[in-house]
Amino acid sequence: MIVVQLAICCSFNDRGRPIVRATLGVDAYHLMARFRPLRASRGDAAEALDPGALARRLTAELDALACSGGQQTLILHPFLMMDESWCAGVRQVLGRIRRLVAADRIWVVPGGRVADWLRGPARSRVRDK
Repeated sequence: MIVVQLAICCSFNDRGRPIVRATLGVDAYHLMARFRPLRASRGDAAEALDPGALARRLTAELDALACSGGQQTLILHPFLMMDESWCAGVRQVLGRIRRLVAADRIWVVPGGRVADWLRGPARSRVRDK
């Protein structure tokens, strides 16, 4: 399985570490019926989201992140993009990310890069562009 994972950061503390927000954007969690029991157990709506609704939610979360700061991990599964409506939603989400990066409002790197960065020595935790 191929997974697109992006770590999106826009706020850093005085030690150069990203400020972490406790949300996780995993498309499968929101779109697939098989996650209904998990959604319900976490207090989320049990029903799967419509692809358009998820795209709107994720773009709103990205806008909020750009304004308030924090860190978000977004995981998009290519097999879910076989659905044309979710594929269109992914284009919307990635377009919003592109615009926020171009405006220097968020920083986007692969998830493994953030993990390496957090484990590295403090002096290496300088945001690069």
